[in-house]
Amino acid sequence: MKIKKLHNLGIIAHVDAGKTTFTERLLFVTGKRHFTGEVHNGESMMDHRQQEKDRGITIESAATSIFWNDAQLNIIDTPGHIDFNIEVNRSLRVLDGAVVVFDAVAGVEPQTEVNWILADKYRVPRIGLINKMDRMGANFSKVVQQMDNTFAQKPLPLQMPIIEDNSFTGIIDLINMHSIQWSHLNQIDDYVIAEISEQYKAEAELAREQLIERLATEDEVILESWAEGKTLTNSELVAAIRRQTIAGKIVPIFAASAYKNIGIQPVLDAITRYLPTPKERPESVDNLNQKQVTNDLDGAFAALVFKVVNDPHGSLAYTRVYRGQLQRADRVLNTRTNKAQKVGPIYEMHANIRTEKPTMVCGDIVAIAGLKDVQTGDTLCAEDMPVAFETISVPEPVMEIAIEPGEHKNQTKFSLALQTLCREDPSLQIKTESRTGQTCLAGMGELHLEIAIDRLKTDFGITTKVGAPQVAYRETLIKATEVHALHRKQTGGLGQFAEVKLQFIPFTKEELSSSNAYEEITFENKIVGGVIPQEFIPAVEAGIRQSANEGVVSHYPCGGFKVELIDGSYHQNDSSQMAFSLVAKQAVKKLKEIGCIQLLEPIMKIDINIPSEYIGSVIGDLNRRRGQVTEQNNEPQRAVLKAQAPLAEMFGYIGCLRALTAGRGQFTMSFSHYEAVPKMLVTNIIGDKK
Repeated sequence: MKIKKLHNLGIIAHVDAGKTTFTERLLFVTGKRHFTGEVHNGESMMDHRQQEKDRGITIESAATSIFWNDAQLNIIDTPGHIDFNIEVNRSLRVLDGAVVVFDAVAGVEPQTEVNWILADKYRVPRIGLINKMDRMGANFSKVVQQMDNTFAQKPLPLQMPIIEDNSFTGIIDLINMHSIQWSHLNQIDDYVIAEISEQYKAEAELAREQLIERLATEDEVILESWAEGKTLTNSELVAAIRRQTIAGKIVPIFAASAYKNIGIQPVLDAITRYLPTPKERPESVDNLNQKQVTNDLDGAFAALVFKVVNDPHGSLAYTRVYRGQLQRADRVLNTRTNKAQKVGPIYEMHANIRTEKPTMVCGDIVAIAGLKDVQTGDTLCAEDMPVAFETISVPEPVMEIAIEPGEHKNQTKFSLALQTLCREDPSLQIKTESRTGQTCLAGMGELHLEIAIDRLKTDFGITTKVGAPQVAYRETLIKATEVHALHRKQTGGLGQFAEVKLQFIPFTKEELSSSNAYEEITFENKIVGGVIPQEFIPAVEAGIRQSANEGVVSHYPCGGFKVELIDGSYHQNDSSQMAFSLVAKQAVKKLKEIGCIQLLEPIMKIDINIPSEYIGSVIGDLNRRRGQVTEQNNEPQRAVLKAQAPLAEMFGYIGCLRALTAGRGQFTMSFSHYEAVPKMLVTNIIGDKK
């Protein structure tokens, strides 16, 4: 398979926009599957875990391959729920294109925006699919307008929906200027191509003119021809749309009802027509040598591990190949560990079904079995030409629970199972409470932790005892301060001596904009003249980090500042690494006495969709939860509230919202930022932690 015939793409969307149903229809239309797997019946091939079938949602990304128009499409179906956003993050990191699915009624939803920003971060070209056009209240033009108002890239509708007797039956192709209508919805070749009816002709001609005008604002070739009054050919339009889609300037927009099997084939055509091949993507950066890695089939092997999965047959490392090729039993170097090992079997994945391949080549997305000590974000490369790609960023957890095995005899098995889960999902973290020795599992939300606990039982056969969810509070420095600390101890023999002077400086607002900033501490050694020997400097840094991680005022991790070691002294005989580690810890503890440490709590961004008659009750409840409504959009029947509220007040909110709205309210919640805890609540929070 030549690289020019390959497309790597992801399906991304807000939860319940219909992306897994759309992916299932891709399998059906291309003949990969001979019936339509319905998500609500637990028949989806891509949602293969029991937890996904039970809940009707995607929890982890799944890969498959299909063929269309003589091209191979490697597809990754990703979750839409915010708790599992790491799956979208690491998938987009290795993909060459994406189909973003929108609900034709709900439009641009919060998680769509989050995913869109990730696609911008990784410069992934995309096309938009306005799905669920069969629903009551579907509005194609309104969703396009929302996209135009929300995103930097211009949405470019290449279709118009056909609505007959209040039913969505097909589309008008604005490039070829013909209609496509579906009738026998249980067949693959169920559509009819015909001339545009008189009812839609004038509207379609106007829409095509608007398409050309919008395209002309981005593409100089089209602008020149359009300005001269030339008639543009279909091939010229397609070429320009492809150029500007790959450049990230426009997003072609299509209409469909995946559930009714309407509009799938034109989207498949668009994927092969407008989204790039691996060869057309920007070169990757080798951080080790500060060079570009060319997408070259004949170069030295280089690949990135973007996901690690454990299953009954052993671990699988999902890998994107950026350069060269490799066969089973060839040796490969892991740049992180600087160790080489033989490659085990190579698999092309169809959800959880494996098909062995003899070779992986540039552009491939495959799973490698048998690799030891491999993690998400590792670079695999040829031994004689080391490469290190940028790793995959992982968000910090915002919630944690105390957890222990149901039976003490399962302690070892329990610990190994937790490590396996965290290896698969880096947004899960294991923490040990320093004062109580309790094991805590930290994650992105209640559902995230609930799924992890369920997997301990179903995948590993371990029952657990679980404490109530706890908020991941943080501490931070609120003002710059200089601290002098002296550690001196004489015991009759060899004593201990260390002295340091440290400057603690809060991060700036710009530095704190990163979601992980309050976890970070930057250390800088400014010692001159050897007043502290170089061999003791790492002990100072280690002491600072350990003490800050244990917390200064509340035993919650402290970060979001930099530390400068500016002065100090040592004793020829009594100084040691231990002494300098202790004096550094002493300096951090002094920050409490100075009163420059502040307790922070995670603030969540909340989007609430409710019937209009319940607005007053819902807003009143949010106010009681220390929440604040930031935006209110009223429609004839329903209202959308955008709000912010502390995570501590939002546990169990779905039950309360349903009670307030007679079961008709919905909400989504994602992390927004950290904010200072009100002074009247600090004492209670510190007391709970102790």
